Amino acid sequence: VSQSRYFNRALDLEPQYAWALAERGGTYRRMNRYTDALNDLNRSLKINDKDLWALAERGKVYQLLNRYPEALADFDRVLQTDPNYVWVLINRGETYRRMNRYEAALTDLNRAIKLDPNDGWTVGTRGQVYQSLERYDEALTDLNRAIALSPNQAWIVAERGETYRQMKRYTEPYRDWE
Repeated sequence: VSQSRYFNRALDLEPQYAWALAERGGTYRRMNRYTDALNDLNRSLKINDKDLWALAERGKVYQLLNRYPEALADFDRVLQTDPNYVWVLINRGETYRRMNRYEAALTDLNRAIKLDPNDGWTVGTRGQVYQSLERYDEALTDLNRAIALSPNQAWIVAERGETYRQMKRYTEPYRDWE
C-alpha cells in the first residue's frame, strides 16, 4: 500500500504519467486488485502503447482473471517485439497450460528454460504440464529440479506429491513431510 501511495502522489502531480500508471497497475496486480490494475494499465497504454512492460503486466492481469484470449493477445504483442522476453514466455506458457493447450505451453516453457535454465518457477510449471500429459517421469525430473532451484516453494513440493499420487506411488510423497 505504501508503494502505491508514492504513485498516487506522482499521479496527483502529473495525471498522464504513463510510467507511474503502469507501475501502480503492477502494484495493484500484486495486491490482487485486478480491476484497479486493469484501469491503470489501460490508461498507461493509451498514453504509451509501446510500453512492453505495461502490456505484459496487463496480460498477466487478464490471465489471473481467466480472460485467456486477452492475455494471449497482450503476450503475443510483446513477443512480436521482443521474442526473448522470458517473463512473458513463462506467462504465455502458463496461460496455455491453464487452457489445456499443453503442446503450446511446452513450446513456450522450453524456450524460457533455454533462455533462463535456473528459474524454479518455470521448471516447475513445465513439470505441471508433463503431469497433465501423464508424462510422469519427465514431470518428476522437472519438479525435483525445481525444488532444488527453489526449495521454499510449497506449490512445487505439492505438485511433486500430486505426481506421485497420480502414479499410485502413495508412500513417496511422505518424504517431503518428514
